[in-house]
Amino acid sequence: MRRIVQALLLVPPLLLPIRPRDAAAQAKVDEQIVAPNEDGLTYYVSPRGAHLVAVTQKGSRYVVSHDGVPGPQVDQVLNPGTASWIMNFSPDGQRHGYTAKVGQDWIAVVDGKEVYRQPIGSNDLINRGGGPHLRFSPNGKHWVFYYHNPDARLPTADPSWYMWDGVAGPKGAEAVLVVSPDGERHAYVVANPANPNQKALIVDGKPAGYVGFDPIFSADGTRLYTTREIRPAQGPVVTEVLIDGRVAARALTAKIHIPPAGPGALILLARQDPQTQMQRWAIAAANGIVPNSESSQFGEVWFSDDGKHYAIKAVQSSGAAVLIVDGIRHREYASVDSVRFTDTGTVSYVARTGAKWFVVTGDQESEVMLSSMFVGLTTGKGGRIGYAASTTSGPVVVVDGKATKVEGRLATAEAFSFSPDGTRAAWWLGSSGSPGGTVSVDGAAGAGILHRDFAQLTPGDPVRYIWNPDSKFTLHYGAAGAQWGNDFGFYLGDRYYTLGNVSRVVKPTFTPDGKHLFWSVEEGQRGMMTVWLDGKQVYEFDEQGRAPLAAPGGWQMGADGVLTFVVQTVDGFKRVRITPGPEHGVEAMLAKAKVVSRS
Repeated sequence: MRRIVQALLLVPPLLLPIRPRDAAAQAKVDEQIVAPNEDGLTYYVSPRGAHLVAVTQKGSRYVVSHDGVPGPQVDQVLNPGTASWIMNFSPDGQRHGYTAKVGQDWIAVVDGKEVYRQPIGSNDLINRGGGPHLRFSPNGKHWVFYYHNPDARLPTADPSWYMWDGVAGPKGAEAVLVVSPDGERHAYVVANPANPNQKALIVDGKPAGYVGFDPIFSADGTRLYTTREIRPAQGPVVTEVLIDGRVAARALTAKIHIPPAGPGALILLARQDPQTQMQRWAIAAANGIVPNSESSQFGEVWFSDDGKHYAIKAVQSSGAAVLIVDGIRHREYASVDSVRFTDTGTVSYVARTGAKWFVVTGDQESEVMLSSMFVGLTTGKGGRIGYAASTTSGPVVVVDGKATKVEGRLATAEAFSFSPDGTRAAWWLGSSGSPGGTVSVDGAAGAGILHRDFAQLTPGDPVRYIWNPDSKFTLHYGAAGAQWGNDFGFYLGDRYYTLGNVSRVVKPTFTPDGKHLFWSVEEGQRGMMTVWLDGKQVYEFDEQGRAPLAAPGGWQMGADGVLTFVVQTVDGFKRVRITPGPEHGVEAMLAKAKVVSRS
């Protein structure tokens, strides 16, 4: 399970008071103090929802608070080995958990409440500040931790075990716990503490009743795939593949790949060639071995988002590559890369023969021969495929097989994208030999030559341009005219909305319905940061307190159109929520913007 948290040890800087700005009925600003300013305070920002967990010291003890609500006092918050793991959040950011030391006990805390307590006993790992790693299931509904005492002289006296939602599983648990993608099921292997060679599979906290290892759930959680080795009286060791305990295949060895949806799996089986004594691999699907799929080696495996289609790269003994798509072998090429499935199930990939590159869509090779790829294949709604590349006659953008020669520099970052509804395509072009650039939409010349990148506070923040949610236009930033001056602004399609002498704009964010636009401005000369909504300033704070805002998850747009972010102020850490008014602010911005000539 992926974990994204931010932890910083802070000595509060000199901060100025925070000032919400009156924007009439344009916005509602709610502030909540979620942590004090204290020396040595450590904080974590949730991956979603902009929630803040702070660890503060109270005398010789510590308190963990979530959005300002304190949990129990503890002697030490335990670290299971990595600083980012001290505090754990559910994937939706709504829940948090940790383990801690209290006197001669260690405890587990979930959502600010103690849920488990046990004497430390002989576990010196906990005395040294380590401890069980608590985490949440993918759906956030369940919590689990793994108890382990590496210093136990007698494993039979203090064996490892898992706890799931407060219920401890069998003793002797091995370290790997597998949780189904829907978050409702789990499985792991336990060893007999008295005889480690005797092992059993535990599914959903109970013995499975059969022997299986390396458990992996299907995407929908309905099936459990495992493997086990069988040692016959004669011949090599055989690997069996089991589905819910029933043997489904036998081979020299096996690899199981799970698609992103459905109950199925793609299983690769190997046999020994009696003549060469080398391994030969084949694909096993729902109906058995796929005809004509045998190869000396398999590489990467790709699936469509709906799990109904697969592609696998077969590497020939000569080193050449062949893509097998839903059991059908494509042509042989020197190399195969950048495999993508569209939402309609069509496969597309980049192939090379000699020094030439081209794109294969379905089983059709593109007429455009490439000398290099600027941007890998991009898919859009409705089965669309596009990319930016270079040919011997210059850079091109190819959309659904149609090539458009472009003048200027195609960027490698954010160069090409489809609109959210898939009906339009855009790419960023730099001007040859001079600063700036523009965004071209559907092949039309873009507005504004003097492009300026958005500043980035967090990796993943937009740099060049963004689409508005209804796909009507792109938004990028720059200066008006052909020379740098004291006026900067947004290019919203073919309109220019001036912001004045503002050079650093951060985190432009539309509400999901596209009616409102938020952004933040770094005002370096004043040492302030401001938050804007539809052209009106709605918040202001000292930029020295922006560190929580820069944490992954520190600036979040909700599905309800409410912007939530965390900053540090002279009053403490604040969680700020800004709700736009009923007006259609973007339309008002467009009405005030002027139409600009295209470059």
